[in-house]
Amino acid sequence: MALCLQVELSEDRVDAWRWQAERTAMQVNAEREAIVEKLEEAGAAMWRHNVCDSWLEGAHESIRDAVKTVNGQMMTNLGNAVQHGDCVLCGIAA
Repeated sequence: MALCLQVELSEDRVDAWRWQAERTAMQVNAEREAIVEKLEEAGAAMWRHNVCDSWLEGAHESIRDAVKTVNGQMMTNLGNAVQHGDCVLCGIAA
C-alpha cells in the first residue's frame, strides 16, 4: 500500500528550494559564507558602537551577566527580517 501525503508549502520555501536546485553545492556554500561574513562584520560593528550594551539597558544585573556575550540586537534584527513567530510571541518584533 502506498502512502501519499499532500503538504502545502509556502512560496518562500519553494523559492528557496528552486534557488538551491539551480546551483552547485559549491555555489550554495560560497553564498552562505558570504552572508555569514556580512553578519559577522555587522555584529562586530554593533559591539564596537555599543549597540549590544544599549540593547541590554534596563535588564536585571543577573540577566546581563548571563547574556553579556549575546548580540541581542542582532537576534532581534534577524528575527524581524525573517518575520519569525518567536520574536512576535516574545514581544521583540518591531
